[in-house]
Amino acid sequence: MEAFAALGNKPEQVTKILITHKHPDHTGALEYFPNAKVYISPEDADAMKLPEDDRIVCITYKDGSYKNFPTSETIILGLHFIEAKGHILGNSIVILEHDGLYYMFNGDVTYCDAALKASKLSIVYEDIKAARETLDRVREFIKNQPTVYLSTHSPKGYENLEMRRVMKL
Repeated sequence: MEAFAALGNKPEQVTKILITHKHPDHTGALEYFPNAKVYISPEDADAMKLPEDDRIVCITYKDGSYKNFPTSETIILGLHFIEAKGHILGNSIVILEHDGLYYMFNGDVTYCDAALKASKLSIVYEDIKAARETLDRVREFIKNQPTVYLSTHSPKGYENLEMRRVMKL
């Protein structure tokens, strides 16, 4: 929270949080953002036993396909919540369209850029078949759209974002 404040931000200013999956390294600070609606897959909301209140928004993937992904929901114009099962059953990715680029928050589909390039699954998954299908769709998406791939567990994610580096497979 100190780093967040050092950037001039206040937790009360955050109005939306999109959860890629339930693991604590991705959800551990939700309580610090009292005014945020939390968007999450229904599987993960159930698994986390989140309270049924107006802050929790379970995604229904009501908008159908997005590019080569069969299920999605648009949160706001240009911001898409995509079903991406495999790593866990409620896993999702988030794609932001901005200034002609696609920013992909991958939700542990892979842990690093090297795994993406080598087409290797993350080391943890609940459904290996779904994980492979998701990774194949991610790679296809990246091949067809100028995508900044934001690896969650690698410094490359931060570098890719800062430099607006488009992933080349």
